[in-house]
Amino acid sequence: HPFLELEGRWDSKAYVDPYPVTAKDAADFIVHIRPGLKLSVPGDMTSVELSAALDIARYMGSDDPVTKDLSKVYASAELGVAVNKGGVVGLEVDDTFRRSDRPQALSIGSSVVSNYNVLGVRVPFRPGGGALTLNVNGGWALETYEAIASADCTGSPDPQCAIADLGYNELRAGAGAAWKFLPRTSALLDFGYFKRMPDLAAAADPAGYRVTAGLTGLITPHIGATLKAGYGSTTSVTTSAGTLDALGSWLATAELEWQPS
Repeated sequence: HPFLELEGRWDSKAYVDPYPVTAKDAADFIVHIRPGLKLSVPGDMTSVELSAALDIARYMGSDDPVTKDLSKVYASAELGVAVNKGGVVGLEVDDTFRRSDRPQALSIGSSVVSNYNVLGVRVPFRPGGGALTLNVNGGWALETYEAIASADCTGSPDPQCAIADLGYNELRAGAGAAWKFLPRTSALLDFGYFKRMPDLAAAADPAGYRVTAGLTGLITPHIGATLKAGYGSTTSVTTSAGTLDALGSWLATAELEWQPS
C-alpha cells in the first residue's frame, strides 16, 4: 500500500548552536512531505511486515531566513519477520532505520543529523500451550552523526566540527518471561544488559543492566493497566579520567489504556 503524509510543524528551536555565545536559537515552521510504502505478508508459519518512507523536510524561514538552509531529506524504514508464531519455539527478527534530526543520545548539545539503526533478534519459547512464554533476545544498535549545517572550523570550537566522531555501537542482550495466570492478565519479568562502544577512543564506554517485574491486564472490559517496577544501573564506565562509580536508580512504570471495543 503506497501512502503520502503531509505535516506542518512549528519548532521553537529548529536550530540550536551553542557556539559561539552570540549565536541565537532560531524557531521555524517546517513542512514534512512523506511518501512511503507499507507491505504486509501474513501467514501462520511466517509473516513479514515492512514500512519505509522518505521525509522531505522543508524549513520555511519564518523566524530567520538562515533556517531555510536546514531543509533536508530524511528517511525511515522498519522490517519485521516472525517465524512459527504459534509454535513452541519461534523466531522474531526486527530492524529499524531512522535518519532524522532527533538523535538517540540526549547529551549532544547541538542540532545534528542522526543515522540510527537497531537490529533485534528474539526467540520465544512457549511450553505447555502458551500460558507461559519465555524469551531470550539480543540486539545491535549503530548511530552515526552528520552536521546539520555548515560550520567554520577555523575559529571558535563549533561542535558541528566534531559531530562525525561521536558515533557509537551498542550491543544488547536480555531475557524475559510472561505468565498468563488469569484470562487477559499476565505477570511480567524482564532483564536487559547493554554495552556501548564509542567511535572516539577518549569517550565514555558505559555498560549496564535493567531488571523489571510487574503485571499487565484488563481491569474492566474496556480499561487495561500495566504496573512494573525494578532497578537499573551502570556496571562500569571508563573515561579518559579513569573508571567511574556505578550509577543506579529505582524504576517504575504505570499505564492506563482505554479500548473502545
